[in-house]
Amino acid sequence: MVRMNAPPPKPPPLLELLAAAAPAAVALLTQDHTDHHTREMQIALERCQLEQARAELVRRERALERGEAELERERARLQAEAARIAQHAPAGNAGRFQRRRRTAPPRSTTACGYDEKHQLRLLLPECITYAWCVAFYRAPLDVRAEVSQARRSQYRRIARLPPHLGEKLDKAGVPFDALRFVAYAATLVEQEERARKILAGERPPRRMPRPEEPNATEPNTRRRGRPAYPRARPSERQKPPSR
Repeated sequence: MVRMNAPPPKPPPLLELLAAAAPAAVALLTQDHTDHHTREMQIALERCQLEQARAELVRRERALERGEAELERERARLQAEAARIAQHAPAGNAGRFQRRRRTAPPRSTTACGYDEKHQLRLLLPECITYAWCVAFYRAPLDVRAEVSQARRSQYRRIARLPPHLGEKLDKAGVPFDALRFVAYAATLVEQEERARKILAGERPPRRMPRPEEPNATEPNTRRRGRPAYPRARPSERQKPPSR
C-alpha cells in the first residue's frame, strides 16, 4: 500500500547543475556573438581606413611625379634659353645676367641720296649708328636742314665720339639712346665709363641727365605782368626846357 504523504522524489544533481548554469551559458553565447560582430565591424573599419590612406598615398605620388615632370621641362627650357642668350653675350660677362640683345644693325654710311626728281634728300636708316652720324655731318647743309635743330645737335655729339669707341658701340649693336647717353658725357673718361656700362648690359636712363654748368645763372624771379616800378604818365614826362 502506497503512502500518500511521502515526499516527492529529488531531481538528480546533473539537472540542478544544468538549470543553474543555463543563464550563464545563454549570457556567454550572446556575449560571444556580440563581441565577434563588434570585432568584425572594427576590422572592416580599419580595412576601409587603410584603403583610403593607400589611395591618398597613390594620389600624392602621382602629383609628385607630375610636379617632377613639370620641373624637368622647365629646367630644360631654361637651359635652352641660357644657351641661346650665351651665344649673343659678350665674352667678358660669363656668369652674369645678360639682357636680350638684338643683332648688330647694318652699318649704313650713306646719309643722303637722290629721289625721283633727282634732288638730294636725307636717307634716314632704321637704326642710327655712329658711322651714319659721321656721314650725316659730311652731307650738304640743305640735307642736314631736313631734321630739327635738336636732332642735329644729338647727331653732332655722337659724331664727335672717339672713332675706336664709336666703332665698338656699333659692333655691339647698341641703340640710338645708348649712343646718345655715351656721347653726352662731359669728359672722355666719363664717355669710356658709360660705354663700358652699356657694353656690360646696363640700360641707359629714360631721361638724359642735365649737363653740369659751372657758371649757371639764377633765373629772373621778377613777377611778370605789373611792372616793379610805376610807369611815368605822358603828362609827367620831362619836357625839354624851353629857351
